[in-house]
Amino acid sequence: MADDNVIPAIVLMPKVLCHQMDEIIKYYEELKTEIMNTEFEEIDIRTYDKISFLMNEFNDKIYTQDIQNGKDYLKLSLKFAKDKYSLFLDIQGRLVKDMDDTNTKTYEILSKMIKNIKKQIQTIEKTII
Repeated sequence: MADDNVIPAIVLMPKVLCHQMDEIIKYYEELKTEIMNTEFEEIDIRTYDKISFLMNEFNDKIYTQDIQNGKDYLKLSLKFAKDKYSLFLDIQGRLVKDMDDTNTKTYEILSKMIKNIKKQIQTIEKTII
């Protein structure tokens, strides 16, 4: 009988997350349009190399878990979102060498992206409770 309750949750969670994903895609499409003709600051090759390494390391992570119900699915999604949040914070931090670097277009864009990821995390956390 308990299994009957699990199936609707597993079916509903991907639909909710797909809707959230549509919002995320829309956000990034709008951001892409906003920055299309923007000229960005140069990045030091050592900083670029470290950022590239961090991104490759993130992409190599494998997120697997035995998913028994919707809550497990959300926990896995939350872990992924938190790791992504950490990655973007790390990248942003590596681009700041002095206070002037916080006034760059790159810093502004990363700040917006970090804020958006934080919103995703909060949404998932509220759903899990």
